[in-house]
Amino acid sequence: MIDTDHFIESHYLEMMMKKSGEERLKMGFSMFTIARSQVVASIKRDNPNARILV
Repeated sequence: MIDTDHFIESHYLEMMMKKSGEERLKMGFSMFTIARSQVVASIKRDNPNARILV
């Protein structure tokens, strides 16, 4: 499903491409870290005795 206006999508892509490769990589690492912490928190909530390897 594509529900994003074409203008907004192209503007977003333009903004992202103006960032350096290093900035985009850092953003990716940050998103990964946040997603991982959410998953770990969910696992701990549902399985308090689970051992999570870091």
